[in-house]
Amino acid sequence: MIAFLLLAAVSYSRDIAPLLRKHCGACHGERRSVPRGDFSVATYEDLMQGGGLTQTIVPGNPDRSLLVHFVEGRRGEMFRMPLNARRLTRAQIDLIRRWIAEGAKPDR
Repeated sequence: MIAFLLLAAVSYSRDIAPLLRKHCGACHGERRSVPRGDFSVATYEDLMQGGGLTQTIVPGNPDRSLLVHFVEGRRGEMFRMPLNARRLTRAQIDLIRRWIAEGAKPDR
């Protein structure tokens, strides 16, 4: 018999929004009148709108999502986010990747 481990879907409001607020909000959140890179994580709509770059989040495709590129440091250490701060953990990055792979949906 094969056992399947069912994982609950990643929740934007429970899992992703608090993570982004905590680690990205200082530069890309509500506390700045103009978020760095014109990219805000203050709301789901802001996050999905992106910023100065396109394809910030590609629902269903974390490998094409620039958010993943930046938090994983794929664009070089100079561009790894959060900038000048401790890296996100592998578990945090995997959670973001999984949310995007699941379609990057809101769950209000």
